[in-house]
Amino acid sequence: MKADRPKLHGLKLDHMAGDSRDEVAQDPDYAVWSKQYDPEKLWQAIMKVHKADCISNIGQVQELNTKIENSAILLAFGIQFTL
Repeated sequence: MKADRPKLHGLKLDHMAGDSRDEVAQDPDYAVWSKQYDPEKLWQAIMKVHKADCISNIGQVQELNTKIENSAILLAFGIQFTL
């Protein structure tokens, strides 16, 4: 199951926008975990970059939060069956 971790890492990375990749690459430990293809560290970096710590009535913010929550569910589901 650990052999599937790079696949999950690559899948998530392939679906990221270029700006998101650039922001995630600013993580202090990026050089280490990116070479290990660690999907959990990638997800933590994505959440750190894109987390919105507020409640908003702005449609675009709500839509972004929904996309992030849906991605978290999919990632958790994928990890459950690949680890």
